[in-house]
Amino acid sequence: MDTFKIQSKESWLNLLCVTEKDLKKIIDNKANSYSKHEISKSSGNLRTIYCIDNSSEIYALQNKLKKMFFINIFLPECVCGFRKNYSYIDFLIPHTSTKNNQLYLRLDIKNFFESIAVDLFRKFLKYYIDK
Repeated sequence: MDTFKIQSKESWLNLLCVTEKDLKKIIDNKANSYSKHEISKSSGNLRTIYCIDNSSEIYALQNKLKKMFFINIFLPECVCGFRKNYSYIDFLIPHTSTKNNQLYLRLDIKNFFESIAVDLFRKFLKYYIDK
């Protein structure tokens, strides 16, 4: 499989069809693109979620990145979380396909997305970005 790589800052800007000045403005204003909602959990506690406004500029940029860049990143078969048309049941199938594997453990990692460090994400993207 050929690897899609970003060659420069200008490549990013061309990919996003945005100027550097406009990109900075959009990123600086990103907090205004989300709304906070609280939903009830089965335990009775509340879960706070932040939903992006799908008419916002940051949403449009994220969508472009997804369609033009992230969709080209290979994901192994075992990766099922947060993928379209996949559920945790898809992850379980290989583990429960024999008679001896009838039990499984389901965990909900608290504050999962907040636990992803910016440095870890940068390290991951470094493979796809030439400088």
